Amino acid sequence: MSLTAGKVIGIINNVTTSKDSTGKNRLFSWLVSAFVLIALIVLGLYAWLWWLTANASVSTHGTVDLGPGNIEIPSTRREPTANQSALTQSVIQHWADQDFSDWQLEGKVDMVRVLIGKLAAKRDIEAVNDYILAAHVRG
Repeated sequence: MSLTAGKVIGIINNVTTSKDSTGKNRLFSWLVSAFVLIALIVLGLYAWLWWLTANASVSTHGTVDLGPGNIEIPSTRREPTANQSALTQSVIQHWADQDFSDWQLEGKVDMVRVLIGKLAAKRDIEAVNDYILAAHVRG
């Protein structure tokens, strides 16, 4: 028995239009059943993950005593750190060396960086303050 396009269309038509003993469409009943099954699987997975995270803790994984004295607490830094690196200084100097420009024409990004660079380098503080005070709020 060969399967032709007409037979396939007939089978699909039979499934989509046939009714069960209660008079309901079989395709609709199947879709409802599939939706309920998927919803139950998702709900079960969610409940399992919730239970897993609620019951998983350090106390359930071993009997390691973490009382005082087990972990050494450092009192000094192991490696010396600098307040600012050479890269940070070079970036600050780059922006501090820039001239003031009109932010409406040149864009807001560069001018803000110039202002912050000059303040971080402690240069032209009065000029930066005058520039900020002269700016008019728009919007």
